[in-house]
Amino acid sequence: MKNLSRILAVVMAAAALLVFTGCQKAPANTQTAQPTAQATAEPTAAPTDAPQTGKSVTIKIVAANQNIDTSFTYTTEAEMLADVLTEHAQELGVTIEDGQYGAYITTAGGYTANDGSNEFWSILVNGEVGMNGASTQPVADGDVFTLELSTY
Repeated sequence: MKNLSRILAVVMAAAALLVFTGCQKAPANTQTAQPTAQATAEPTAAPTDAPQTGKSVTIKIVAANQNIDTSFTYTTEAEMLADVLTEHAQELGVTIEDGQYGAYITTAGGYTANDGSNEFWSILVNGEVGMNGASTQPVADGDVFTLELSTY
C-alpha cells in the first residue's frame, strides 16, 4: 500500500508540474506573438507615410505664326496628358473640349486653332508625333509634351 501511495504521489506531482509548466508557457507564447505582429505591421505602414514624389512633366507650346514658344515644367500625379493640361489650364492658356474621339485641344498658349485655316493643335511626345489624343496619352516621369500649332 505504501508503494501505491508513493506512485500516486509521484504521478500527482508530475501532473501538477505539467499543469503549472503549461500555464507558464501560454503567456510566454502570447508575449512573443505580439512583437511579431507589431513588426509585421510596421513595414506595411511605412509606405503610406512615405512622401509621394510625382512625375516631372514638361509642356511646351509652339505656334510659330503667332510668336508663341513657351515651356512649363510640373510635378504631377496625373495619369493622362489631358489631366495635366486641365490641372494647369489657366497658366497654360489651354482649353480642352470633348469630341467624338475623346478630348481635343482647341486652345493653347491662349491661341485658339482656326478651323477655317485648317489649324489644329498636334501633340508631340518626347519629340515624336503622338499616337494618342490628350485623353488617352499616358504621362511618364520625364516626358516632354509639345503642343504644336499645325495645319492639314
